[in-house]
Amino acid sequence: MRSEGGALVNLGKPGERMDYLTRYLIEEEIEEYQLDHISRREMVRRVLIITGSVPATASILLAAGCGASDDAVDLGKHEEPDEPDDEPPPP
Repeated sequence: MRSEGGALVNLGKPGERMDYLTRYLIEEEIEEYQLDHISRREMVRRVLIITGSVPATASILLAAGCGASDDAVDLGKHEEPDEPDDEPPPP
């Protein structure tokens, strides 16, 4: 798998080699997603079936550049409502 810059992306754990067939299957699912043949949810589901682990799936997809979508809602950000003025309106 190559990143946008053309460098190879390590989809395995640091210091541990990923099985060739596993890597190939995951790269195929990522490619299907990037070509808009499957939804992001379907790609995550398929990679999860291949890896058998949620943390491994998340790490692999983040390393491959398939992180959170642009439409994802950041639940940590909340807009504060405007505080009412303490002063009464002018007459």
